[in-house]
Amino acid sequence: DQAQAAFERARDAAPQQAFAYNNLGELYALRAHLLRRVDINPALSTQRALAAYAQAIALMPRQAQFHANVAKVHHTQALWLLVHGHDPEPQLQQASQALDQALALSPGLAYALRYQGEVLAAHARWLARHGAARAEDFQRAATAFQAALDADPEWPEYRLAAALLRAEWGEWLARSGTDAAPVLQEGLALLEPPLATRPRWADGLTAQARLLLALSETHAPQAQRAEWLRASRLRRYEALRLNPHLDDQRDVWRPPL
Repeated sequence: DQAQAAFERARDAAPQQAFAYNNLGELYALRAHLLRRVDINPALSTQRALAAYAQAIALMPRQAQFHANVAKVHHTQALWLLVHGHDPEPQLQQASQALDQALALSPGLAYALRYQGEVLAAHARWLARHGAARAEDFQRAATAFQAALDADPEWPEYRLAAALLRAEWGEWLARSGTDAAPVLQEGLALLEPPLATRPRWADGLTAQARLLLALSETHAPQAQRAEWLRASRLRRYEALRLNPHLDDQRDVWRPPL
């Protein structure tokens, strides 16, 4: 509330400053993200964020970041709908439209490319839920994430997003009767660089735990599967020790398709 009040004062002091509205939108976007993580419908915060971003775009229409922020918020709402069994496609389509605008203005914007991957990944999950997914749907998301990494290889959240896609892709492959190990191993490899420099990164450890758990359910030799399961449990224990709130968050350890 104090942060919101501060951003509102900044907006009121400079009502023609686009970034004042964008900053207020970012506050609502963060609130929406946190609400979704604890399984609360973020719709109200999503609407407020979109309203603030719209004002920022009206003042500075060629700022690519503002359009990417719009996509981010639509993606947040789409994920909540997806997890609860509601159609996320209208939100994903609006996110895609905003990303098209962002990338038209700044084709190499890594932030927009990351959310292009996120939108495509959510679309693949929705198709998988209805038995309509293909490997190509997951591959398109992987390609977008790789483009984001090529544009900004040092940003750990892009690697995390790409690794979580591999977890979802691998779990879908396993249900389809296809060997998921290569895709899951790709996910682990993506996490190695950021965890080497940030070994106490709870989100990264959580993703590792999920990938290792999925590997433990493949058709690998029993001894290897047991080792992966043990490692998964250790990563989960460490992640929860670092951030106990993760245990309360739906859609973290293994979200339903």
